[in-house]
Amino acid sequence: MSKNNTEPSCYTMNLELETYHLKRLIEGDTTSFDAIFIHYHPIVLRFLVGFIKDKEQAQDIAQDIFCKLWISHDRLGHIQSLKSYLFKMCRNAVYDSFDRQITEQNYLSHLEETAPQSTSVEHEIYAKELLSLMDATIASLPPQKRTIFNMSRKEGLSNDEIALRLNLKKNTVEKTISSVLTQLKKNMLAALLFLIP
Repeated sequence: MSKNNTEPSCYTMNLELETYHLKRLIEGDTTSFDAIFIHYHPIVLRFLVGFIKDKEQAQDIAQDIFCKLWISHDRLGHIQSLKSYLFKMCRNAVYDSFDRQITEQNYLSHLEETAPQSTSVEHEIYAKELLSLMDATIASLPPQKRTIFNMSRKEGLSNDEIALRLNLKKNTVEKTISSVLTQLKKNMLAALLFLIP
């Protein structure tokens, strides 16, 4: 396939370039699919690894996401933002991996509405997505970790009070809360990659 001098580079991805490659992808252009894969695969994989502890499983899911993207390339005309579309695919994969409903059905329905034109409104939706993913992370914790974290953050109990109620050492409570916060930070940073222009 011949290339002209005005064709954008594959190695960077801004909104203009994303739009260009999305249009070409819809038309079945493999070069644009490759450019999208090269740019977004590391972002998708980092996001998935943050939530799905099994790296091999996360790699399989990432591969599946891009396979689905290519298989359905001629049905992507409704997409206004490829980044948002990939984010939703990743989010759904995370929810599926937990094998349970993380959010209420009406909230999921709201997220499936047509993407808004306003960037500020879109960012509000991303903020809600981040909160939902944070809840998903907490919901996936082992029971004791989840209980300790909820008692600390939702009930506002001190580490001493939590230790007393659960018959644990204060040091155990502190380490648990620190561990959960580290995991939340890692997951949120992975999700925020989808917000970087």
